[in-house]
Amino acid sequence: VGTTGYASLDDALAAAKSGDTLTLLKDVECTKAIEVNQDLTFCLNGHSITNNVANSRLFRLGDAKLTIEGKGGAITTPESNTKSYGLVDFQNMSGAASASASLVAKDLTVNGDTDEGSMFRLRSSGQSIELDNCNVTMAGKTNNFSVINGYRLTDIKMTVNGGVYDYSSANKSAGMFQAGANSTVTFSGATLTCDGGPVYECVGADATFTDCNVTNNTSTTPSYLNACLAASNGGKVTVDGGSFTGDIGMHIYNSGGNMTIDGNPTITGTTAALEVDNTTTANESSMTVNGGTVNGPLVVGTKSELAINEGTFTASNAPQYFTDNAQSVATTDAAGNTVYVAVPSDTEYVAMVGTTGYASLDDALAAAKS
Repeated sequence: VGTTGYASLDDALAAAKSGDTLTLLKDVECTKAIEVNQDLTFCLNGHSITNNVANSRLFRLGDAKLTIEGKGGAITTPESNTKSYGLVDFQNMSGAASASASLVAKDLTVNGDTDEGSMFRLRSSGQSIELDNCNVTMAGKTNNFSVINGYRLTDIKMTVNGGVYDYSSANKSAGMFQAGANSTVTFSGATLTCDGGPVYECVGADATFTDCNVTNNTSTTPSYLNACLAASNGGKVTVDGGSFTGDIGMHIYNSGGNMTIDGNPTITGTTAALEVDNTTTANESSMTVNGGTVNGPLVVGTKSELAINEGTFTASNAPQYFTDNAQSVATTDAAGNTVYVAVPSDTEYVAMVGTTGYASLDDALAAAKS
């Protein structure tokens, strides 16, 4: 801690003051939870922590900000620890949860499972969590329910920048990330793979996914659990670029929600690439597509809206959802399959070859092959 060394982690934690950085010098094993009630930076310094804490998470976070810096280090819960609850619990050892509790984890590798439902467990509305370039692998215990659990908690701030998240569970009815109404959820450049879903369901919150690669390997009933991203209860999702692959790509529940698809993402769904369910409440169900390649059926309820301004689609019913701002072109893709392209009416292109537009007829003719 600072320039002072300690022979045990307990001694170092006892000596640390608010704002201090505790830096590991060796690999350690923990058998009891670490309570954090003051702002603290915990630097693994390339070393590893073996989590043998039972019936609790490794860190118990009170009214404080905890920063965990991996710097090449890892926290591993061994398979033999069948009573681990996960990594960070946003309540202190007395069970008190503070709305101002926050966690930032950077360049951290996390391996293992949870016997209590989630790796990171938020406990109060208003709490925040940020994961930067972290790699989290949860291998498949029955009680794995999520990586970050903020279920039904409002005003959560969840930020995931980069990193790889690989999640599996015998329970298929819960996805990787959860937050409640009025929460702000931001994912950027992250790779998410799971077999329980939806991977993220935006429940009355505001979520943005930028250049993310999302795969849902679930194929179960009900089918909405197989979605990469979903909106419900008036939630709003914005997608900008990236790739999304699953039985269902994008889904809006019958409780309503809104999705906007920007950039040029690739969305692939076997049962449905885009699915907008019927609205049964006051919340509208609407999806707007402003670009991208969409492979798979489009399923739209009679009370729902799908508005396509731009993009390439394999579904033959796609043109019926093209807006007045788009002109429709039926053409073939590189594999020779028929696709339907929505091109903005004010496009600078004068011709298309396959799915590529050209600003002059000369350019189009020069690009065309036999």
